[in-house]
Amino acid sequence: MSETLGAALEREHREIDGGIEAFIESLPGGLDQSEPLLRAMSGLRRHIYLEEEFLFPPLREAGMMVPLFVMLRQHGELWQAMDGLAAQLEAGSHADSVSASC
Repeated sequence: MSETLGAALEREHREIDGGIEAFIESLPGGLDQSEPLLRAMSGLRRHIYLEEEFLFPPLREAGMMVPLFVMLRQHGELWQAMDGLAAQLEAGSHADSVSASC
């Protein structure tokens, strides 16, 4: 039996959180250990796409506009935060600054 969309999204939430946590735990070693964060951000971008493409249309059809607008706003904020984190990593920002942004 294949995984349902809901189960996949829940699993991805845990995987994304785990990647961010692994990155933060690695920061005493420096920013060169950024792979868990980059993987988490890639997963989060995919996750946002899946929610907006497959989950949001039925919510819109069901008239759940207020929760939908809240989630869309949150997705926009997350995307901006990820862009900021990527810029910090690329610029070699101080680990404390990157950790605070996470």
